[in-house]
Amino acid sequence: MISRSEIKSLLEREPAFDDIRIGLRAIQDVPKGIVKEAREVMAIARKFNEEVVRPHALKLDNKMQEDPGHIEWDLVKKANDWGFYSMWIPKMFGGKGYCFTTFAFFAEEIASECLSMVNMIGAHLLGYTTPLRRLNGSDTWKISFRVYHGTITQNQLCALRAKLRAGSAS
Repeated sequence: MISRSEIKSLLEREPAFDDIRIGLRAIQDVPKGIVKEAREVMAIARKFNEEVVRPHALKLDNKMQEDPGHIEWDLVKKANDWGFYSMWIPKMFGGKGYCFTTFAFFAEEIASECLSMVNMIGAHLLGYTTPLRRLNGSDTWKISFRVYHGTITQNQLCALRAKLRAGSAS
């Protein structure tokens, strides 16, 4: 998806990855694989911001001013095309299998250009992971397959979770 040289050049830009990952250095014995994955997902996020989000930022901001409930479905589809809805799904269920710890680096980078996009991806992951705690293997497989199938067929499936409080209007 992204070459090593491209990862290196993207992460050398300001803010540099080594300056940002100070939190990882504070934890002793962080597996090198997690640092490598964090570098990779942050580079992917930077590339997405440069190629997809930034060129449409002004237009999107103007639409959001006119209609605060506006959802830019083209960006949702692009996030699906880039595989963002299945990046943190385990490989055994058809995802890319990135460690959930790396989502923090990804989210911060995407949010630097478009907070609504990272909210959409984060809400999807929350909606995906929450029921997995209570399901058996068969049900987990079914949910994972539906998300993965949506990525392949470009018919994105966003798993969202909502919890309403008793007596609330929302």
